[in-house]
Amino acid sequence: MQAAASVGINVRLRKIEAALESALDGAFDVLVRGQLHPLDVFRQLWRSIEDRRMVSAGTCYVPNRLTAKLNGEDFAGIEGLRQRLQREFERNLEEEAQQAGWQFGAMIMVRIVADDGLRRGKVQIDARTDETPVPANLLLTDGVNGPQTFPLSPQAVLGRLAQCDIVVPDHTVSRRHCRFDWLFLGYQVVDLGSSNGTFVNGVRVSSHVLHDQDAVTVGVARLKFVYDTEAAWCSSDSQSE
Repeated sequence: MQAAASVGINVRLRKIEAALESALDGAFDVLVRGQLHPLDVFRQLWRSIEDRRMVSAGTCYVPNRLTAKLNGEDFAGIEGLRQRLQREFERNLEEEAQQAGWQFGAMIMVRIVADDGLRRGKVQIDARTDETPVPANLLLTDGVNGPQTFPLSPQAVLGRLAQCDIVVPDHTVSRRHCRFDWLFLGYQVVDLGSSNGTFVNGVRVSSHVLHDQDAVTVGVARLKFVYDTEAAWCSSDSQSE
């Protein structure tokens, strides 16, 4: 059973390596012999997720905040690729977890940092589960007042009324149009019986869990839902102290 799982992840790693090389425009070609390879970091991230699985009420939960610590010289070797590697690692870890049927909440977040206390070639992973709301914004891209950014908070109500948390003063928007609730899976938009409806990516919804970059339309106002991962790390770090 364990051997089969090992074969599975090795096959997946080969696919990930090809995808990463393509996504990073062949940047792996510049890695010199003896330098820590990004796939070594990914293997440790995946192992950390597997080792820290927890089952509750029949559901398997895995960590969603992963910090990979590298020796300063190893970090310098991939620093130019760091942002792109983090995004690719996150995407692939989420895909693997979803295929396994594991829950990780709204998203898996990865950061790669330097730690000169580690020896060359060593990767140390700090992993934890954070259930607090991930900072997010609504970007109003098309409305009567032009572009605006609205920070989201749990239970925030969007509508035409001045008393709403997010005010969109347009006659096509209901007085209390929709609400944004925080769930472990992420922000959920809930229509509040609006006249013109709430749409996500062009589909009318009564309630819908949002994903990063989703388009939300209320009346004629078009908004984009975006997570703020940098702020999420600051929030997560303060919660863990």
